[in-house]
Amino acid sequence: MDYSEFIPAILGAVTGGGISLLTQDLSFRRQERLRKKLQKKSDILKREHEKKIQSQHAYIVLIKINRCCTEINLFNNLIKETISKTEARGGTLSQNFVPILADPSEINFTAEELLVIKEICSTKTIQNIIDLPYITNSHIASFSHLRKLKSDIACVPAIGKIDADGVATMSYEDQNAIRSKILLFEMDSVLNSIRTTIPKDRAHAFRVFKNTQDEFTSYFGKSELGIFWDIDRHLEQ
Repeated sequence: MDYSEFIPAILGAVTGGGISLLTQDLSFRRQERLRKKLQKKSDILKREHEKKIQSQHAYIVLIKINRCCTEINLFNNLIKETISKTEARGGTLSQNFVPILADPSEINFTAEELLVIKEICSTKTIQNIIDLPYITNSHIASFSHLRKLKSDIACVPAIGKIDADGVATMSYEDQNAIRSKILLFEMDSVLNSIRTTIPKDRAHAFRVFKNTQDEFTSYFGKSELGIFWDIDRHLEQ
């Protein structure tokens, strides 16, 4: 055997194989770096998309909390107005109460909104946010009941009289008088119950609103959240 030709051939094959392996390794490394780079970019875009979706749900959460505050504030003003009229004119709360024209719809959070609340907010704020619709809906139900009672009282047959000064009074006879008294008593009971709770609920609702907005703003930033309320002025009232 002529080793002078065989050995160079072996060395050439080994060298060629080594170069081929090296080339493949370099190519693999480049592809791996590119894959990781693309994956990193994909992960960033995914997180940005998820945060964008989160901010949209957070926006709706704030809208709903703002509505809770608006409804409770409206009810609080109605009670204050009723108390002022009663103190000025005399009579009872039920006689001076003017009901809302229509019942507001109930307020509730979706599963997606609750998930955002739980992912971002502190434990105390989470519980307060979750409780707020129940508080608001309870007042909505109470004022809806008051409106119905006022309507029922107006439907009780009565005798109207106008004195020399032009002041109108209503009187009831027999069973109508008993029914009227029962309805008025129920109204006064509900109104007296509300007057003790609604100022505290109003203050609580605006504190929850402020704390939620502060925590959302800290997480998303004002520009990403896209909305901001001046709540401090309500806390001072």
